Amino acid sequence: MRKNTFQADIVKKGSPICCVCGEAIPIGDIRIKVQGYHILHLYHFKCYTPKVKQYICKNDVKNRLDSANAEILNNWIDEWNQDYVPLDKPFREPPQFSKLVESSPSRYRRAWLEIFKFLDAIEVFKSYSYVNKEFYHISWDQELWHFYCVRDYADVALYDQEKNYRSQYVIIYMESCFWCHTRQTEENFKRCPLIKKPICDSCKKLERFSCMCKKDIQARYGINPNILQLNFGEGGWGTKVVYRYMAEEAIESFRKRNKDFLLGFMKENNSDPTLIEFLEKNDIKNMPSWDLNENVVESTDPIYRLIYQYVKDKVNEKRLLSKLRAHK
Repeated sequence: MRKNTFQADIVKKGSPICCVCGEAIPIGDIRIKVQGYHILHLYHFKCYTPKVKQYICKNDVKNRLDSANAEILNNWIDEWNQDYVPLDKPFREPPQFSKLVESSPSRYRRAWLEIFKFLDAIEVFKSYSYVNKEFYHISWDQELWHFYCVRDYADVALYDQEKNYRSQYVIIYMESCFWCHTRQTEENFKRCPLIKKPICDSCKKLERFSCMCKKDIQARYGINPNILQLNFGEGGWGTKVVYRYMAEEAIESFRKRNKDFLLGFMKENNSDPTLIEFLEKNDIKNMPSWDLNENVVESTDPIYRLIYQYVKDKVNEKRLLSKLRAHK
């Protein structure tokens, strides 16, 4: 994911040339280094303008300056950041977090508490408290949030028992890696601009977090990325990118909607049971082009191909529905 990362140091020897004005950077001046794909770009401090219009996290800047020049750089970063939303803004505890639910639960509530322990804590925090009054009270229960703390982050000693566990859980969730849930140190805390959550250096190397542009998605999955509900971020050389797992989840969701709609339509119109069985067996996670699919039926009837293509790419909808109405 593209961010404003660079190194600032002092020129100590030689006459490096600025990429903007083409003049030499004098010894003793502040020099900005930006690593490109195949070349290191050098700039006068006064000539440098960040290419990505977003907040600059100071942890992304390698500061090799003395205290006086470092202050100049920090003031410049602060001035730049005034126009952008912080990516690494620390989580602030809302006033209502001071509420505690410590009363002994009734038998009915005890049953719901045990059920809630199987749920995702953040979903409980964001959604379940709005279902009804009973769920609201359960969503504030100290015992439940103590359980979530131990379950999801293991070391309960991390938590200040003076505060309530719900508050502590959310704070640590906001400061932990999105994927492995490892809590990030202040030095390593970097919020990803694409998903607005921290990702640790180890998880960034995983295949699921590799960046894909629109051409990559088209080539790998054979689907037009513009029909997917994806929020692309800034990549290198002006490209729009998403993480691989985001593309795969969007594709799976897209194909599931197509499959569910078509299945409902076919059952409502009493379509041929053989066609319904064929549709139900389609694996939405693995749908290569029709000619490369080893699991396709050997039939000269083009309707099988139309069904497959509709689920895969949502193409020829009117033609397919017309044929299904006539194909009994």
